[in-house]
Amino acid sequence: MIRHKEKKELLVYEPAIKYASFPALEMHSEGKDNVGKSVLKENTEVFDIIDWLRREKSVGSIIKLKVPDRMHNPHNKVKIAKYVRIFRVEVLDWRFLDLGLSLFDKVKSNIRELHLYSSGKRAAIRH
Repeated sequence: MIRHKEKKELLVYEPAIKYASFPALEMHSEGKDNVGKSVLKENTEVFDIIDWLRREKSVGSIIKLKVPDRMHNPHNKVKIAKYVRIFRVEVLDWRFLDLGLSLFDKVKSNIRELHLYSSGKRAAIRH
């Protein structure tokens, strides 16, 4: 994507894309050595790419979004909900343990399919 900055017309996207899938982020984690430390750097690489799609490629809608996020220090859940709303995501498969459904109150009419991942905590399962 960095190479495409010089020639924006080299790669053109439709305003609505059917599918955006990311590689497993666990394998590319810079924070692996920080396990157990209280302050960690916030991960934003998925948000950075999605912002690039919106700003540089004029993508306004992503029908299916699949992100196998890292289990330790995943992306910010409030920002995940924000991007789901902005891009009117219909199918969300974001690997995030115990993601609260209340985050999606504003977009629940848009979401047709939601993949949830549980750590096994009873409170999350009951919710």
